[in-house]
Amino acid sequence: MKTFTSILLLSLVCITSHGEVQSDYGSAQTSGIIKNKELVELSGVVSGGINKDILWVHNDRHNLPRLYAMNHKAETVATYELDTFNAAGTMAGDWEDLARAKNKENGKYELYISDFGNNALEKRVHKILIVSEPEIDPSKASEVQKAQFKTINFQFPDDYICNSECLLVHPKTGRIYIISKAVKKGTQKVSGNFLWSLPEINSLDKTYTANLELSSIPVTKNEKVTGGDISADGKSVIIRTPKSTAFLWPLYNEPLKQVLKTAPKKIQLAKEKGGEAICFSLDSSTIYTVYDGKKENRPVHAYRIK
Repeated sequence: MKTFTSILLLSLVCITSHGEVQSDYGSAQTSGIIKNKELVELSGVVSGGINKDILWVHNDRHNLPRLYAMNHKAETVATYELDTFNAAGTMAGDWEDLARAKNKENGKYELYISDFGNNALEKRVHKILIVSEPEIDPSKASEVQKAQFKTINFQFPDDYICNSECLLVHPKTGRIYIISKAVKKGTQKVSGNFLWSLPEINSLDKTYTANLELSSIPVTKNEKVTGGDISADGKSVIIRTPKSTAFLWPLYNEPLKQVLKTAPKKIQLAKEKGGEAICFSLDSSTIYTVYDGKKENRPVHAYRIK
């Protein structure tokens, strides 16, 4: 009886309140080494939709406004440039994260680029750039191709000014979420990672106002959220910090603001000083991380499901 009870208790620990086993990922393994000298400050990563063995990445501000496609060996296999240059010849804005979702009307995968970095806490209107995911042509790997995009403009409400680094797009509902790591209301800085959502996007001719969903994510009370992803099946959400820690929750049909109040599973990431980017593979069997910081021969880390 004692043995049976122990097994039962162990099983209950592994089962979530939804009756499903929560995924358990292993420790970091090096998937590949980044050799492309343009990839110096990686702040966003997401797995491809139509390009199933591809990771899309981009650099942080002061770099070129380009999307790069890497295979899992970290080799660049395609480069796409967006016409969003500033007077200095680099990106206008501050790209911080990537997400992927299907367009509801045509079913095509789209890549969402979050232009909402705001270190000085001065900018009020922010952008999300949306690119229809291109099908990669291996014969054009050495070319810089042009990418068309559409733009969602948004602002935070009232007197809020935010610096954000995490973009989440729900693959089933299309709802866009933003996690801000630094917030100022009026003249006062407010502590905590704030969760925001955008209303349904029905026009690109207006500026949307974000809705405040949650003013604190309990598990990240003393840390800053720098990236995240929702799995393609909509069943899991993950966010990370620069301190080599990620937090994983089962999502299912629960409101995200309620999920983020609960205790997550912690995942120990590789030592990635200034780490900002994290994503699931398309089938959720692997988590990938890359990190910011100007360092040559940086690894892409993979955490495979046990």
